[in-house]
Amino acid sequence: MAPRRHVPLAPSPLCLSVFFWLVLAPAGSSRADPVPLGFPHVEVEPASLGIDVDSGSVGTTTFLVKNTGTGVLIVYTIEDDASWLTVDPASFQVPTAAAQTVTVTIDAAALPAGIYNQVISISCNDPDQPDVAVPIRVHVTEPVGVGLWEPDRVLILCAPVPNPFTISTEIRFNLTDASLVVLTVHDLLGRVVTTLAHGVMPPGSHMARWGGTNACGDDVAPGFYRIRLMAGDVARSVTVVLVH
Repeated sequence: MAPRRHVPLAPSPLCLSVFFWLVLAPAGSSRADPVPLGFPHVEVEPASLGIDVDSGSVGTTTFLVKNTGTGVLIVYTIEDDASWLTVDPASFQVPTAAAQTVTVTIDAAALPAGIYNQVISISCNDPDQPDVAVPIRVHVTEPVGVGLWEPDRVLILCAPVPNPFTISTEIRFNLTDASLVVLTVHDLLGRVVTTLAHGVMPPGSHMARWGGTNACGDDVAPGFYRIRLMAGDVARSVTVVLVH
């Protein structure tokens, strides 16, 4: 009588499903349903950037990398092709329902006045969009009044903090002499949204806060706004981003 042959059988899809169902179900559960695997989902806010920087100076802006998925988002690299543009941090992880602020620094020390368009590239583990492009428009302007880094500079307008912001942002500025100060917020069409300060101020450091409202106290739409500071005949301006 010939010996019995044992033919190995490939596991059926049903068997594999039952195996992963049993392995992945959390301890103590009824194992009624398989546990879905989580996947990250990347969102960038704002989707594009814009910044004005005086020629010969350094400017900064920020954007948010959000994870709206159900798995940990891993940002492998954030890169650009411009030697005068840097980002920090350039790699990180974002848990679910969280966000990471990325700071973009523009070194315009050797840049003449003009418009510069660049793309910041984000590489991540989002299965649907592993590569995200963030356009940035840099407007390098001629300095107004005294040079930005000269010790006898008459007016210093600092970058708003935080930026972008959701509730309020703080604007600090320094005066070397007593001056008539007008601090206003403008939309991208140049229209005045609200006035934050108007009056004669002494030398020294000053601070104002904008909560994303117009002159009537109503909330304004999210987007880009310009903070403009006039002190005597010297002007400074900076871009701020309101997000909801």
